[in-house]
Parts: sequence; C-alpha cells; structure tokens
Amino acid sequence: MLLDQVGSMQAIWADIDQNEGRVLIATLDAWAAETGGRRMGATVVRRLSAPGARERYDFNVRIMSGRDDLDLGLTPDVPGSPGLLPLEIERVQRVVGFLNVEATTSLALRVLSSDPASAQSSHRPPTSP
Repeated sequence: MLLDQVGSMQAIWADIDQNEGRVLIATLDAWAAETGGRRMGATVVRRLSAPGARERYDFNVRIMSGRDDLDLGLTPDVPGSPGLLPLEIERVQRVVGFLNVEATTSLALRVLSSDPASAQSSHRPPTSP
C-alpha cells in the first residue's frame, strides 16, 4: 500500500532526508481521505525516521532476498534426486507426524510426497477445446 501511493523506498528515504517526509505525509493523508481511512502520514514518517528504522529495513530486505550463491548439491534435472519432490512418504510421515496433527500431516503428505503441480501439468495430455 505504501509503495503503491508513494513509489520506491529510495524516494521515501529521500523525502524523509531532504524534506522531512512532507511529500510522504501529504500523499498518504490524501489517500486516506479518498478511501475513508484514517490519516497516518505523520505516524509513518515518525516511525521511518526513528533511530535504527533504516537499518531494520535494510536488514529485512537482505533476509527476504535470500541467498542464491550456495551449492546445495541438488540436481533438479535428475529424477529422484535427494531433496526434490516428491519425497518418500515414510520420511514425510516421520518428520511431520510427530506433531500429532492429522490435518498438517495429511497436507504435508499430499504436497510433499506427490509430484509437484508443475511436473503434473507437463505430463498431462493436451485438452481439446
């Protein structure tokens, strides 16, 4: 919602740094007036201006982007490779079954021990119109 109204986080940080967040406040408050919501621009700017807020944002971005430089030893082009779906039913039951929650175990078995949807769709014959 915030980025839909204001643009990029770089623009938000620049507005806070150079303009005390005035554009951000005005944009969010105008959006609130349009949608019947409560004004929150000043609160958002205060929270984004708080000590450590930018560092927490940068940390979250790094964590959420994950890693793509690790060799996990997976070979997705070789059917039955360890760590790829489908997993062995007994293994899924052992790992998830200890929770003693039937719905969770059933879901895990259905999702993890059957062919992935992408593999299933590639094996289906084309349907006629």
